[in-house]
Amino acid sequence: MNENTSKHVPGLKEAYHLTKKQEAVLNFIQGYTEKNGCSPSQAEIQRHFGYKSPNSVEGYLRALRKSGVISSTPGKARNILINQVNPELKIERVKIIGKVAAGTPTDSAENVECSISFSQNAFDAHVDYFIRVTGYSMTDAGIFPGDLIAVNKTEQAKDGDIIIARINNDAATIKRYHREGNIVWLEPACGYMENIRVDLDKEKFTIDGLFVGLVRPNALSTLARK
Repeated sequence: MNENTSKHVPGLKEAYHLTKKQEAVLNFIQGYTEKNGCSPSQAEIQRHFGYKSPNSVEGYLRALRKSGVISSTPGKARNILINQVNPELKIERVKIIGKVAAGTPTDSAENVECSISFSQNAFDAHVDYFIRVTGYSMTDAGIFPGDLIAVNKTEQAKDGDIIIARINNDAATIKRYHREGNIVWLEPACGYMENIRVDLDKEKFTIDGLFVGLVRPNALSTLARK
């Protein structure tokens, strides 16, 4: 079995966290396609690597599709397409944790749901994690239930920033931040909810991070902060 990796697709192993075997399969597909003008069949991949079962090939292809490195054209025998990748995209695996309410603050324990491949070039600030939105209080700011909020982890915020905030340690919400002395106002972006008032002398208030953008899974788009 020949699993020597080539330099056809530099940087993908690190960017997409590929295993050596996944990278070897990817590079074989790339080299075969460049030489023959079409992708190899699964049987050809199986023969090249000496796998005993076609299930091994399908497992590697499934992992590569999930990582976003390749895609397939339905209805074609030689249907493997290598997606165009810019090595300067700085693609990382970014965690999706918990939920945040765009409405009444709710518990937001940091439970990791999963992680996604994401380019750190998409927004102006570094994205430390995503958190899923529930509630409708930020719809006028273009933030809707189900959106994945990109969060830059920091305890600092300027007046008018949209933040992820916790009240009394165990409550989290996404709101626009305003401060007047020892009073913090958390402002919704809708016409039917009142501001949340936080007295810093009586309540514990923490900023988990800044909203820097969002990913809308259903629309397959990214939106920068406003």
